Amino acid sequence: VLTENIVLTAWVMGAIVLLCGLLYLFIWAGLKLLKRMKWSISAYIRAPYQTAFQITALALGLSLMTVLIVLRTDLMERWQQQLPQGTPNQFVYGLPPFDMPLFKAELAQHGWQSTPLYPNIRGRLLAKNDQPFNAELLKNNNSLRRELNLTQTAQYPVDNKIVQGTADLKQAGDVSVEVKLAQELGIQIGDRLSFSLPEGEIQAKVINLRSVEWESFSPNFFFIFAPKTMDENAGSYLGSFYVPEQDKKQLVTLIQQFSNTVFIDVSLVLDEVKRLLEVLVQIITVLALLVSISGVLVLIACLNLLMEERKREVALLRSFGSSKHKLKQMMSIEIGFMGFLAGMVACLLAEIISAIASYKMNLMMQAHWEIWLILPVLMAVLCGLIGRYRLSYLCDIPPLQSLRELN
Repeated sequence: VLTENIVLTAWVMGAIVLLCGLLYLFIWAGLKLLKRMKWSISAYIRAPYQTAFQITALALGLSLMTVLIVLRTDLMERWQQQLPQGTPNQFVYGLPPFDMPLFKAELAQHGWQSTPLYPNIRGRLLAKNDQPFNAELLKNNNSLRRELNLTQTAQYPVDNKIVQGTADLKQAGDVSVEVKLAQELGIQIGDRLSFSLPEGEIQAKVINLRSVEWESFSPNFFFIFAPKTMDENAGSYLGSFYVPEQDKKQLVTLIQQFSNTVFIDVSLVLDEVKRLLEVLVQIITVLALLVSISGVLVLIACLNLLMEERKREVALLRSFGSSKHKLKQMMSIEIGFMGFLAGMVACLLAEIISAIASYKMNLMMQAHWEIWLILPVLMAVLCGLIGRYRLSYLCDIPPLQSLRELN
């Protein structure tokens, strides 16, 4: 088992089977509706349940490839383009308090934009209203089992929004809590929280809850205390700043100057993530290609299974005076129509997944008209050629010979 987790693997396999089933039912219902409408195209829909099976097999592989194209060439590029100019690309962690003034002066001298430098003090959350958290919370919530990065400041990070309570951290002992953690731990406005710090245990009163954009390139914290609540010299400082590409060589001098501080180059981390994503995309592309080929083979297999039925139909139509050219054209259109629908379904699935990814990444949703214009037409032509190559010989068999062989 690749995941080393049988339950997870079972859920994934079950989800894939469910998706295939829902996709088949969706296509089957659509074909039944088209057939009832008695449009000209409905004449090319033979048995909806058979046609739906072939379209589903084709659409699954196409969907994988289409989703990869959309996510790789569109969402990643749009995500990078939406980052504002000057978005921090360097993190500094563990800056000693006595080096903080000189470090700020160095950033100002180079003209590098930075976030505020926040005091970073390690501590544990022990209790709420003098009552320890229950065993279930301790087991399920990692924030209660480890030390947290705590800070104190009168200025919140720019992307933090107060959702409940008063914004001002005025008095020592006031604390602001990240809203999702507060919901998980049952923390409310007015609660008194106990923390274990290097200098001893302290208590703080919750005055507000705030939302946090953890995906931002700025420091963020679960708990922000009012100034003078903790001893800032008991910890270190952290922050982020932006270094233009042409100034990267000067960054080496800064790192050497503050050798006791940890510097994290976010741009290098992102490049490594992109490289890993590219490898993953290449692997999935191979799998998608194999699934697409399997879909084409399923189409050919279905054509072979129905060969006797088609042979009888062609013989009867030839007997009633239909020309070879017209019959070949009809069969090509029928199989091409299946490819066209498979391409449409693949585009629809890609748009749905793209919309979900855009929502999760806080991007504006947009349609990808280029895949709608190219993929269905391309699949219609490809499947039409397959159908013409595989079935056209039936039109060359004399009708009487075909009927005799079938009898």
